[in-house]
Amino acid sequence: MSTITADPTLLLVLSQMKEATEIKDAAGNVVGVYTPKTLTVDDVRKMFDLDKARERLAREGHQGRPFKEIQKRMRAMEAAEKRKKSGKKVSRTIKA
Repeated sequence: MSTITADPTLLLVLSQMKEATEIKDAAGNVVGVYTPKTLTVDDVRKMFDLDKARERLAREGHQGRPFKEIQKRMRAMEAAEKRKKSGKKVSRTIKA
């Protein structure tokens, strides 16, 4: 199993998830599933269909993005949110 170290921004988002949650890109493509620590292995197995996942992978192929690209986008989103909260006008669109 691979490991990703979550920065504070990602931890904040993930801490709000109480059940298995699909993670999608801006185009609506599933890039993964986050499972909170509170779920058991049996809970996860009930939600996951390996055959369906294999079919989806064969159909859609690899559509992932480098983690550094995801971090860059999240930092931009965080900066836009801070500007919004401070009352400053957000002047650009954040793209994936």
